Parts: sequence; structure tokens; C-alpha cells
Amino acid sequence: MTGYRLLYLTVPNAETGRNLARRMVEERLAACAHLFPAGESFYRWEGRLMEEAELVIVAKTRADLAEEAIARIAEWHDYEVPCVLSLPIDAGYQPFLRWVDGEVGG
Repeated sequence: MTGYRLLYLTVPNAETGRNLARRMVEERLAACAHLFPAGESFYRWEGRLMEEAELVIVAKTRADLAEEAIARIAEWHDYEVPCVLSLPIDAGYQPFLRWVDGEVGG
């Protein structure tokens, strides 16, 4: 079985989120991407405590494409230092994972 990953990233607004999610799928870096509604993020940036609304994207891909996807997302992203993480998928419904195989890469 090929390894699979969830890509987790945060975005500042719905427009950016839609654009990134669509582009990941169009460029076959992810089989699908889900944009979740805004939540509040708390973090330090340049010495200040920040509180901002952010949205989350979760995308499914193969492990062998994760590094390329991360690099491309970082290029496209509005943030100077975007949160883009790859999380391993330990198990999943095999027909779905076969679908992911068919939708990503070239």
C-alpha cells in the first residue's frame, strides 16, 4: 500500500482558502481539500500576541507528493511563514485510498 498524508494548513480568509484548495486539486497535489469555517487563532508573531480569525484546509494526498505539495503551497500562500503540515494516515477505507491514488500525481 502506498503511504498517504493529510495536509493541514491555515488561511486568513475564505477567498484565499478557496484559491489554495482549488489549486491543490487542479495541480493534482491533492485528491480533495476541505475548507473549514473560521475559528480563532492565538499565536506570537514578532514578539506580539496575535488573535485572528483563520480558516483551516485539510487535504488528502499520497506521501510521495507531500513535500512537493508543501513547497508549492508555501509559494502560493499569502503568509510570510504559513502553517503547512503533513500528517501520516495510518489506516483508511481502501476504496477511498485507491481513489486518492488515481486523483493525484501524474
